[in-house]
Amino acid sequence: MAAITLYDTAIVPIIRTLKNLSAILTKSETFANEKGIPHSELLEARISPDMNPLIFQVQTASNTAKFLAVRVGGIENQSFDDSEKTFDDLQARLTKTIDYLNAIKREEFDGREKHEFVFRDTPFTGLSYVNGFALPNFYFHAVTTYNILRSKGVQIGKLDWLGGA
Repeated sequence: MAAITLYDTAIVPIIRTLKNLSAILTKSETFANEKGIPHSELLEARISPDMNPLIFQVQTASNTAKFLAVRVGGIENQSFDDSEKTFDDLQARLTKTIDYLNAIKREEFDGREKHEFVFRDTPFTGLSYVNGFALPNFYFHAVTTYNILRSKGVQIGKLDWLGGA
């Protein structure tokens, strides 16, 4: 059996979670349509007034995933302009992010565990960045998206989050 790699612990679960977020957003749009709820009521929803809305949460999960690949894997960045306003826009964003990550070759992450760089004045290795910043930040914004939608009454549950695992 092959050793678990940084690619396996970072890129693989992020792609899975982005696909699950896409399915959750589809259920949310259907929910809004069936209940006659304006899409903006969900897309602009926040858990708390001092937190950013759902659209920002999806954008930030996407950006965190991309920048993990850029900072750790040395992959060329693709700039997204954070201008999404609709469910379709967010779906397109998730698709672009998933496609970007799927294009990464496992070998591009080989040996990057000890790759050193500085982010926000903090020194990291590839491994410490993945475990200490990128994955926690990614999951924070992804689960906040889920929680916002759940708090608005969208019928989603644990299996939606896990993707039926």
